[in-house]
Amino acid sequence: MGRTRKEIINKKYTEAMPDLEGSAVVEKLLTVYRTGTSHRFTEIPVMFSRKGKKVIKYFNSVYQPLVENKTITGVIAVVNEVTEQYLAKQVKEKKDEQLKTILETMPHITYHTDACGNVKYYNQRYAEYTGQSIEEAKEGAWKDAIHPDMLEDVQKCWENAMEKGEEYINSFLLKRGYDNTYRWHIARTVPLRDETGTITEWVGTLTDIHEQKIFAQKLEAMVYERTQELNFANLVLERKNMELEQTNKEMESFSYIASHDLQEPLRKIRTFINMIVEKGTGNLDLYLSKIDSSAERMSQLINAVLIYSRLSSGPAYNEHVDLNAVLKQVLIDFELVIEEKNVTIKSGQLPSLNANPLQMSQLFSNLIGNSIKYCKNKPQIIITAKEILGYEIPGYNGSNTGQKYAELRFSDNGIGFEEQHSGQIFKLFQRLHGKTEYSGTGIGLSICKKIVDQHNGFIMAESVPGEGATFVVYLPLG
Repeated sequence: MGRTRKEIINKKYTEAMPDLEGSAVVEKLLTVYRTGTSHRFTEIPVMFSRKGKKVIKYFNSVYQPLVENKTITGVIAVVNEVTEQYLAKQVKEKKDEQLKTILETMPHITYHTDACGNVKYYNQRYAEYTGQSIEEAKEGAWKDAIHPDMLEDVQKCWENAMEKGEEYINSFLLKRGYDNTYRWHIARTVPLRDETGTITEWVGTLTDIHEQKIFAQKLEAMVYERTQELNFANLVLERKNMELEQTNKEMESFSYIASHDLQEPLRKIRTFINMIVEKGTGNLDLYLSKIDSSAERMSQLINAVLIYSRLSSGPAYNEHVDLNAVLKQVLIDFELVIEEKNVTIKSGQLPSLNANPLQMSQLFSNLIGNSIKYCKNKPQIIITAKEILGYEIPGYNGSNTGQKYAELRFSDNGIGFEEQHSGQIFKLFQRLHGKTEYSGTGIGLSICKKIVDQHNGFIMAESVPGEGATFVVYLPLG
């Protein structure tokens, strides 16, 4: 107060501090002394004279009556000067008012919170958009404006930003009051700090980005759709390239058979005709038999090539096929060979599926015929079936691992083959044995693979030399 204790002790209040003469402070002191009722001042201004200048200071004070023997003998005053705190508060309030003025002029929804995220202010645009009053929003109604499916995420992101002291940016749906429709908004909130770097408050905006968001979503959907189309086109192109590569290989095989396999019986026919011409008809029956055998061999090769080439053009149609009926008809076709070679064929219940009936008959006929051919005595063939999923197929390279397949196993007790040849045997005109050992064109298993491929299935072989072979066919169901 600018005075020593000696200048104040044992002096009247107004004598010790003449600047208080006639002020509310003296008035309240006298009131407390007379009535015995305590009084509290908060930020009361008091004017003092200092070196000829008037100075205003601010105080918080508590006046409590001093009672002795039930008589008020004085007043105890506890006074704290709060001039600096008061002035700082005034500056902040002035800044807040200036900030409100700025936020009100902005074209967006704006808001202002304390350091803990408690809302202190929303501009009028918030009320116009949501239909909530500013007071309702400050009390927590803002949560009702956010889409319920997004509220938890919005709150978590906001809490995370406050914890880290980082800018908050998030997009969510905000309900428009007059029609209760939700529109996309982006929230941006930045922290304001004091001179020590401590966050004192947050200021944020809500910007309507609904049209941009919807456009971006449509654009994203278009890009995704176009990407899918391109991926599909690439798959088609890749498949066509594979088909072309396969066709080229087949053409090479056709060229080989035309230049070798078909030429061989022709050479024999010409040779025996020349022998008849040169040597006469002494061995005519033998020569004619050789000519007939060579012609038959050529006919078989031509028929096999025709069958394979027809398969290359794709199946004519698919329909519901009962494989039990297919097997029954194939066994009728083979009944003479079955009786002649004492063949035993056992089969469990087979499924029905959507397939080309003629090609299913060719598939069963070739596999069963192959097992009979490559067995030296009393062929035994066991056919089983079960349903599996795509991922259970060894080396499955399809995209739908949940696709259901029928697994058909054709097991025999024939001569078998080395496991290393399990892929080679399905190639066109490939033979593991000479024509003198086992008859055939070398195209039967190629036809089987072609049929299975055209039904989007898989075929593979398992074998141990001398212990028979098992051909496994996987055909899609449904």
